[in-house]
Amino acid sequence: MIVHAVAREILPGGVRIQVEGREETIEAESVAYAVGARPYSPLLDELRGRFDAVYPVGDCVTPQRVRQAVEAGFRAGMTV
Repeated sequence: MIVHAVAREILPGGVRIQVEGREETIEAESVAYAVGARPYSPLLDELRGRFDAVYPVGDCVTPQRVRQAVEAGFRAGMTV
């Protein structure tokens, strides 16, 4: 992991980045470019109509780290 790096170009053999004012190329067979995050909950409205109580947790509420999602799931389980 390279912190504070900015992707400048995806190349056939990797990705060109800029970090701390200098550019470098990182070799790679494939590149996954993930930018931003937003909740994903296509089933939430459908479930709410079928059950008395629905407790949404994790990324369907707001993008979170694993620890946060597990804790929210624990709290929901304790509510039930």
